[in-house]
This record gives sequence, structure tokens and C-alpha cells, in this order.
Amino acid sequence: MEAWDAARFSRYFTNSVAVSVAGTALTIGVCAMAAYAFSKIDFKGREALFWLVLSSQMIPGIVTLIPSFLVIKNMPFAGGNNWLGKGGHGWLNSYAGLILPGAGTAFGVFLLRQFFLSVPDDLLDAARVDGSHEFGIFARIVMPLAKPAIATLTIFTFQAYWNDFIWPLVITSEDRYRTVQIGLTVFRQRFTTDWGPLMAGVAIATAPMIVVFLVFQRYFVSGVALTGLKG
Repeated sequence: MEAWDAARFSRYFTNSVAVSVAGTALTIGVCAMAAYAFSKIDFKGREALFWLVLSSQMIPGIVTLIPSFLVIKNMPFAGGNNWLGKGGHGWLNSYAGLILPGAGTAFGVFLLRQFFLSVPDDLLDAARVDGSHEFGIFARIVMPLAKPAIATLTIFTFQAYWNDFIWPLVITSEDRYRTVQIGLTVFRQRFTTDWGPLMAGVAIATAPMIVVFLVFQRYFVSGVALTGLKG
């Protein structure tokens, strides 16, 4: 209770839950739609565009930190900015700034694309013959079949959002938007560390990841195995 009541730790925890859940849901939606397009919709330049997306995995996240900060700060019509992105603070100190830059990862697109490739095209063609539109096929056929891959991506994405420290530290200066990883620093002073509450805070911060893994664990192993069946 001392750890929970310390400073605004409960607010930091709530922020992390909100950011991680919203970010994970958004990432699953964006990656799933992109993966479906790359695996089941034939369009010009599909393979080249997919490899371009995949190549972004080679860029370290720290390299994109400053450009991402400038984009968020100069977001037009946000945080007092004009249409040129000037005059305000953009999405700094906001939930949008915490969530949106991490949504839609190349890893997520690759993971789901590999699973979607294992879904028979004949099944989708039969749905088209029955009059189903493309989004209906995606939502009613492909997504339910992709539960193992989605569960795997959910675990990885939730963990990434929950454990992120650098990005929330860079774009937030107000306590009401800070996350639990930053909140753990309230137990450390310049010359001393309050180890008891800090360890309790770490245990509290670890609990949601354990819960997420336990909820999705039965899909996890099969999801990792099945995404490599076809390429």
C-alpha cells in the first residue's frame, strides 16, 4: 500500500494500463489490415512495398527518437499548433503522443502476414462468390482464424508498450501523463533509494504482463509455430 500510495504511482499505473491496452488494440488493427493486403490482395508493387516495410526493422529505435519527437511536437492542429505545426506543443504531454507513434510495427505486419498466407485462398474465393465484400472476408473469416497469431502479437506489443521508458520520458513533462516505468523513479532520490516500496512497485508493475501472458498463453506457442509455415 505504501508503494501504491506513494506520490502519484496509482496514476502512473492507470496511465500505463490505458496506453498499453489502447496501443495494443490499435497495433493489432493496423498490422492485421496491412498483413491482409500484403498476403491476400494482389496489387502492383506488393512485394517491393512489403520488403520496404520489413527493411524498417533494420533501423534502431534510438535513431528515430528525435525525428519522431519533432513530428509529434509539430503535429498540425494539435496542442495549439496551426496548420503548419507551429505555435503550440502538438501531441507532447498527451495520450495520443504516447500511443500513436508505436502503433503499426513492421514486426507485427510480418508476423500476421505469415499466418494469413496459410489461410487457403479457395476459402476466401468461396466467400466472394457468396457475395461477401473484402472487409467482411477479413473480419469474419481471416481474423477469427488468426487467433494464435493475434495472441502472440498481443503479448509482444503489450510488453513493448508497458516496458517502454525512453519515449514516455522524452515527450511527457507533466505527472498526469507519465507511465509506471517513470513512476518507479519516485522511490529513488539523489543519495538514497527506498528499496522496500521500490521492490513492491516493481512487483505491481510486473503483474499486468504476467496476467496478459496467462490469458493468451494457450495460443502463444501455436502462434509462433504456425506463422512460419508458409512464406
